[in-house]
Amino acid sequence: MSYKVLTFKFNSSNEALNFIKLVTSRVRASQIITRYSVGNKVEIVLQGDPTEINMIVMELKRLAKIVKEISRKGVSMNVYDANFLLSMAKLEAAIPLEVAFTILELLGYKVDFRENKLKTDAPLEKVLEIMNITSRVYREMMSMNITPQAKRIIAMYVVVKGKDIQRSIDDLINLNLLNRHEELNLIVLAHDYEKSVKILKEKLKS
Repeated sequence: MSYKVLTFKFNSSNEALNFIKLVTSRVRASQIITRYSVGNKVEIVLQGDPTEINMIVMELKRLAKIVKEISRKGVSMNVYDANFLLSMAKLEAAIPLEVAFTILELLGYKVDFRENKLKTDAPLEKVLEIMNITSRVYREMMSMNITPQAKRIIAMYVVVKGKDIQRSIDDLINLNLLNRHEELNLIVLAHDYEKSVKILKEKLKS
């Protein structure tokens, strides 16, 4: 039986807390204790088989490096790598990331998504929450006759307004954002996608 104590120092409390969340969700060990202290330090206590501990130490160092890389501060903004977000989220169905990030914007967060990186003032927990909720909406729409572009607008409305899918479809039809194609029994956009997003933002703000 071996015993090891490691201390990781971060640049902010946000980085430290994100590291703790990563450790608790991704590191599996029989004996691991995590402590957070002032000064943005995280202490990890490991106890167990020496070989297992060495592997966990390597993983902890890797996670600490990831947190520091994705949480670089820039005017109160966090930078998250899209691949990292996908590895952390618990998606029930595949989603277009732009949809989840547009939802964040509709909820009042600053969002800039380019080159596979999300720059936002939203905390990691909120980003993952919106991704997970969006994926549940997409799972529910899998068997519905809705075009892919229309699904994007519906998902945005459902998550922001907190309504169910059918009521959201009815609302969006009344707002002239969706149409029912009776012959094909299909829900489609009433406008092109970019215009639909613009109109939706205006409607939700009002």
